[in-house]
Amino acid sequence: MIRAVAGSSVFSAIRTTVAAAAFALGCGGGHSSPDAPAGFQPAAHTQLPLLDMHTGAILKNVQLVTLTYSDYPDTANVEAFGDYVVTSPWFTQVTSEYGVGAGTHAAKFHMGPTPTTMLAIADVETQIKTLIMNSSVPQPPATGNEYLYMIYIPHAATKGPDLTGFFGYHSMITVNGINVPYAVILDDGSGTDTTTSTAAHELVEAATDTLFTTNQNGDGWWADKALPDPWFLVETEAADLCDGEALIRSGTFEVQRIWSNNAIMAGKSPCVPYDPDDVWFDVSADPPAMPHVPAGGNAVFTLTGWSTVEVPDWKLATYVADFSDVSSTDLNATLSAPTINNGKTVMLTLHVPTTAQSGQNGGVYVLSGDQQRPWVVGYIVQ
Repeated sequence: MIRAVAGSSVFSAIRTTVAAAAFALGCGGGHSSPDAPAGFQPAAHTQLPLLDMHTGAILKNVQLVTLTYSDYPDTANVEAFGDYVVTSPWFTQVTSEYGVGAGTHAAKFHMGPTPTTMLAIADVETQIKTLIMNSSVPQPPATGNEYLYMIYIPHAATKGPDLTGFFGYHSMITVNGINVPYAVILDDGSGTDTTTSTAAHELVEAATDTLFTTNQNGDGWWADKALPDPWFLVETEAADLCDGEALIRSGTFEVQRIWSNNAIMAGKSPCVPYDPDDVWFDVSADPPAMPHVPAGGNAVFTLTGWSTVEVPDWKLATYVADFSDVSSTDLNATLSAPTINNGKTVMLTLHVPTTAQSGQNGGVYVLSGDQQRPWVVGYIVQ
């Protein structure tokens, strides 16, 4: 949902309810990747999480509406990106397994100069609603709406606290009783490549997880895990888990790799597009489910490294999980070693503060390598 600025939230940051789902180890026993060299065996590991389908709210053939301010210096580039991306080979490849096909760039609209007042999320939503109600942009139909209104906020705009600390997000407004998806792209001033990669991220997530009528995760595809699965502690839409991967170029534009259920089930690198030389390395934890730990105690986990081919040692780091009830300071996550490798183990200790209440959850992302490839580890307060 949110594409975070590096160093703030690792992935997304909003959830209110999670539907129940059974916890499973997936393909626990070690298996060889189809691309692994002969004789190499990835260490036994828990399967990477799959995205789950919910009520089916997706944009099967998105009709993109690009909204820019008249003084936005990158208007020509982001409009050209809109022309290209909805029919690009990249878009159809990364979304087809989720039921989304090629779209159209339905409209481009210049909204006038950038406001001189401070912009907040509510201001952006009001502006989009006004454009729709005034018929300045295409009107969403009462049923079968596939319009996605994507607004670009210039770097020079004065942004309020709720529009700072991240690159973009997608959400939903209601106009005349119609649920309308929209996306906001915050230009950070570093250039078109960053802007288009953010737009690509939000385009995919808005298309595959469109509306938020049941809960704030959306009604499309996302990793819906229930306790005691530690992935309960994070929000994972199709683009979030590949946020740390190197960007790729599609046509003349920078875009992002996207999480793929099909690739995971085939034992390949989970972020697509990939090539045969792609290597994946990560960890999984034992115990795999979140243990119950009393207040004042410690939860100790054995992290096992695994990779699809032989690689040098990679570094480990931790970051508090999106929905941990316990702060990073109180968790006091401690690793017994700073690096790991395939088949090697590192101990992770998480503290439970004496003030923790029964039923609360605490947890962290364990991040592997410069790509910050994630695994989630946590506990339930007894």
